[in-house]
Amino acid sequence: MCSAIVGWAHSKFGKLEDETVESLVVQVATQAMADAGVEPRDVDEIVLGHFNAGFSTQDFTASLVLQAHPDLRSKPTTRVETPALDRFAQTADVFLDAHATAAWTKPSVASVLTGLYPWQHGAFSHDAVLRPNEPLLGERLQEWGVKTAAFVGNGYISSTYGFERGWDHFAPPRMNRGRARGLVHELFEWIDESRAETPEQSLFAYVHSTDPHSPYAAPSPYLHRYDPLPYAGPVDFSDPLLLRRIAAGEIPLEQRDRAHLIAASDAEVAHHDGALAELIDGLVAPDTADATRAIFLSDHGEAHVHHCSVAHGALRPHDELLRNPMV
Repeated sequence: MCSAIVGWAHSKFGKLEDETVESLVVQVATQAMADAGVEPRDVDEIVLGHFNAGFSTQDFTASLVLQAHPDLRSKPTTRVETPALDRFAQTADVFLDAHATAAWTKPSVASVLTGLYPWQHGAFSHDAVLRPNEPLLGERLQEWGVKTAAFVGNGYISSTYGFERGWDHFAPPRMNRGRARGLVHELFEWIDESRAETPEQSLFAYVHSTDPHSPYAAPSPYLHRYDPLPYAGPVDFSDPLLLRRIAAGEIPLEQRDRAHLIAASDAEVAHHDGALAELIDGLVAPDTADATRAIFLSDHGEAHVHHCSVAHGALRPHDELLRNPMV
């Protein structure tokens, strides 16, 4: 393999009070492509170099380059293979500046379903319940005659915290049910039943899987794809408190351990993409494609050793946790 520098650019020197890292990355990427004579549509992959970490296709900041031009928005910026999501993004509207309102599930999803910030809907702590006077999206749709359903695999999205409102069919979370493929199959069973009962009625479904999410447990072929070397270190997700113990400093991580942790997460993302492929293929069947709309989003990100953290949650206002592009 031969590599060569075919174009370059640099930002201004000095203290730039009116610029952000994001705006500087966009400026330099745009200028470098122009200098190289490369059209954004002809770019195959984006790799961002760091002066203190070498070249990496994993770091969150690589995705900032996507904002340099609309034709870059479906280009891969990580090593993780997500062909279904990539295919979907190529013909969809991509919102790179979408942000979650919190770094963990309950307040973030409550904002998605109410359109309110956490201090407005009330579900901002582990014990807090959605305020009953704030209507959920499902309730609004029911008022318009839409048949609604929710298929969830996360325990926070449950009747315990007020999320059962607004659904004609609410499949609450239960043990070993949250993985994406199982939820997709339940979704299509409901769609078939609903079409048989009321074929002309509009349908809306909210599907919330718990993968990719710790404990990372993708099938071994996916893990081997991103970490093919033997590993016998402390990153073992048979320990349900692994990430908490790492965060507390009880389990120090060496470079090899961090690489395995990230590989385990990457494997979950790649495995989840297979379920997304089933979902998309089912939704774009010839008899429904023209009348179907789909939105793909995440309730939060993961720190992966950025900002001295390995997971998500708490009051961490960092981009790797809150900035979650929507497709």
